[in-house]
Amino acid sequence: MVFKKHKKLVLVLLTILPITLCGCWDSIEIEKRAYVLGIAIDVPKDKNLNSNSIEYMPPEANGPLYAYTIQIPIISNSMNRPTGQSGSSSSKERQANLTIVSTSFFEANREFSTQIDYAPYYPHLNSIVINESVAKEDISKFLDMFLRDSEIRRRTRIFITPDEAKTILDVTPKIDDYSSQYLYFLPNNNHKTSRLLHKTDLGKVSEAMHENRDFVLPKVISDKNSIIKNAGCAVFKDNKMVGWLDEIRTNYLKIITNYANGGTVSINLPEYKDYPVILEIKKVKTKQRPIVNDDSIKMKINIKSTLSISELNIPNCPSAMNSELLEEIEKLTENKIKEQVEETISYVQKTYGADVFLFGVNINRFAPNTWDKIKDDWDQHFRYLDFDIDVKVSIKQFGLMK
Repeated sequence: MVFKKHKKLVLVLLTILPITLCGCWDSIEIEKRAYVLGIAIDVPKDKNLNSNSIEYMPPEANGPLYAYTIQIPIISNSMNRPTGQSGSSSSKERQANLTIVSTSFFEANREFSTQIDYAPYYPHLNSIVINESVAKEDISKFLDMFLRDSEIRRRTRIFITPDEAKTILDVTPKIDDYSSQYLYFLPNNNHKTSRLLHKTDLGKVSEAMHENRDFVLPKVISDKNSIIKNAGCAVFKDNKMVGWLDEIRTNYLKIITNYANGGTVSINLPEYKDYPVILEIKKVKTKQRPIVNDDSIKMKINIKSTLSISELNIPNCPSAMNSELLEEIEKLTENKIKEQVEETISYVQKTYGADVFLFGVNINRFAPNTWDKIKDDWDQHFRYLDFDIDVKVSIKQFGLMK
C-alpha cells in the first residue's frame, strides 16, 4: 500500500541513487600518474640530432629547437614515502629526468608519452628553470602554454640559470627528495635573507607581462652535486632578459620595492676598519612618492628600518649599551643603506634601463595625470629620473637587553 502510494517517488529515488553511488568514472590511480615536479628549458647542445636519437622529435613545421626536460618522482625510492615508511637507500635514483628536443613544449609534452607509460600530470608542478640563452629571447613565448593550461597552477615558481637548466634538475638534494621541490621551498627563507627573491611565481610574471612592466626573476646555480644556490636575480625588459643583479644589489632592490622581510646590513666603524659590525633587519618599510614640479619628476623614497646588532666582535670596543656608540652605528647604517640604494638605482638606470623598482607603477598611482603624459616615453624618462632618498634607522635590540 505504501509502495503504491509513493510509487513515483520511489522510482525517482531508484533512478537518482545509482548515479550518486557510482565512483569517478574517469579516475586514475595515484600509482598510474606521472607527476611532473619540474621543467627545464635549454638551447640544445647538438642541433643536428637525427631520427635515431631518443631525445629528438621530428618537427612538422619549421622553428627553432629547444630542449625540454621534465622531472618525474620515483616515489618508491623516496626518503619519505606516502605510507610513512622509510624509503629505499639513498643510492637509488629518486627522480627521473626526461628530455625531448622540439620546436614547442606542447608537442614535446605529447612526445614524452612515447618514453613513459604514464601520461605526464602537471597540477603538482613546482618549478620551471630556464637557461640564460633562452631567457634572452622573448620569455612570454615559452610561458604561453603554461599560462593557458588549466592543469598548471599560478604558484609554480620560475628560475633563471646561467648554466644548463637541466643540470639544476639533475641535482639530487641530500635533505630533500627532489630538486624541484628543493627549489620551490628555497624562497621561503626570504625572512632570513633578502638576497633571494620570493614573489616570482608564474602568476606574478603573468601580471607583469600583461601590464608591460619590467621585472626580475631569481638566479639559481648548482655545484652539479647536491647543492643548489638561489641568490641574485635576472633583469627583464620587454619580456627579454638583459642582465644580472648580484646578491647585494638584489638585497637593496627588495628594500626599494618594499619586499624585504629580513636580512643583514654590514658596516665598519672608522676606528675599527678591519672589523665589521653585522646588523639584522627586523623590520623595514619603504614608501615611494613622485614629486612633480612643472615638467620635472623626482622620486621620493622613504626607508624606515628597525635593526638589531647581531655581531660586534671588535677588540676593546665600548659596550653596545654605550649611547654614543649606538648613535654612531645608526648614522653609519643610514648612510650605508642610502649609498647602496643610490648605487643600485643608478646601476640599473645606466646599464639596463629597466624599471624594476616600480617607479612607473607609483607615478601612475599617485600622479595619474602626469603618468598619462609620460607613459609613452617612460623608458627615456626612467634613465634620467632623479630621486631623493631618506633613511631612518633605529636599533632596538643589541644582544644585552631590549
